[in-house]
Amino acid sequence: MDRALRGAAYHEAGHAIVGWSGRWTVVKVEISTGEGAGRTCFNHNKADPPFRNRVAVCFAGTVAQAMFNAPTNERSGTADQLMAAVLMEGLDNKTCGALVMRVNSMPRRSCVNTSRAYTASRNI
Repeated sequence: MDRALRGAAYHEAGHAIVGWSGRWTVVKVEISTGEGAGRTCFNHNKADPPFRNRVAVCFAGTVAQAMFNAPTNERSGTADQLMAAVLMEGLDNKTCGALVMRVNSMPRRSCVNTSRAYTASRNI
């Protein structure tokens, strides 16, 4: 298994395990073979999951990669960290979506420092 796929598998498994431990139903886990990118989808089983669970799920992918020495690429976890920052700021979903789109369109080296990417994107 190549490095990107292995890292993506650990990353998405981290999200899935932490979400599941928060009593969320894991609906699907996807990993794209092209870039080693992935996505984990949940059913929260509640109208609004607790804030701490949502933030924990955001960071779980990056933590799993670090625990198991499973890196992917330099953008890995950027959207997750941005989502955690958005949750902490209390921004709405529309603003969050605009921020993620902006970060994903930035050059890779700009996305390594999530706080810089977030700050650059706040003026949407």
